[in-house]
Amino acid sequence: MKKILSQEEMETLLKGVEDGRIATSTDAGSQFGVRHYDFREGVALYRNLRHFQSFSERVSQNLKDVLSTLLFKTFEISTTPPEVLNFGELQKMVQQGSCAGILRIKSDSPPGLFIFDPVLIYLLLELYFGGKGTAVQGEINENPLTPVKERVMRKVLKMITEQLNGTIKEYADLEIDLDKLESNLSILNLYEPDDPIIKTEFQIGINEATGRSLFCVPPAVVKSLRVSYPKVVEKERAITPDDRVTRTLVENLMNAEVEVVVELARIELTFEELRELSEGNVIATGKALDAEVTVLVQGVQKFRGQIGNRKGYQSVKITRVD
Repeated sequence: MKKILSQEEMETLLKGVEDGRIATSTDAGSQFGVRHYDFREGVALYRNLRHFQSFSERVSQNLKDVLSTLLFKTFEISTTPPEVLNFGELQKMVQQGSCAGILRIKSDSPPGLFIFDPVLIYLLLELYFGGKGTAVQGEINENPLTPVKERVMRKVLKMITEQLNGTIKEYADLEIDLDKLESNLSILNLYEPDDPIIKTEFQIGINEATGRSLFCVPPAVVKSLRVSYPKVVEKERAITPDDRVTRTLVENLMNAEVEVVVELARIELTFEELRELSEGNVIATGKALDAEVTVLVQGVQKFRGQIGNRKGYQSVKITRVD
């Protein structure tokens, strides 16, 4: 049963308050570092993560387009759901030797990050210089970026930034600029260790080789996506079913692989001449070394080209379209 003060006790309490013997200060909480917190901010952030996930899927397609355009290869990219973590946790999960592109997004907020791990850097460099993109054998050298690595990765990140700028316009009125590259995330003072950051991860694969890339932005960017997000919904609603079918067909057509054959020469031999060929014989083509060759696409003559050498590999330079 609750205890109720008697009339005499209440009078004593009021008298004590009046003469100052009983303290009535309400700022006692300040000595414990109490601060105001609006729980609605956290709710709004998590609600907008679905907008950021939609944006990340578009970024994944941008990344695939950039790498395919630059390296003339078809990549497979999968995206993980966005995750909220603090900057200290992010620093621990990024390997030494990674390449982080520092992205300026909003003047009044910390920058974003686009990070490539050492395995992915190795894979991209191998493809850039004419390799086949095989799986990495053994450990990757985790040294800081060399001038060659930095030049290639800056080119990749600059192309990605240009794509990001076009995509983010559909979600918010923001601009993205590539500031600089950094190989050691632990020395960056972009955030306090406890500051939150939003991360999404891309697994990038070709043949049997796979690498990882991280795209990270401050919470302020995620919150701003809700401002223009309805534009994306309206745009999707404006697309008719026929338009969707057409777009799907075009995308599938553009990603279809075709066989390209360079025909050096065509020579007619009798069966007896063919039967007598052996190792070391030379077949004269009747063509000069600088003569044009025919390029066939799926067995159909489509281009004319010039045989040459590029980065240590035999290559064909297209000279005209048939």
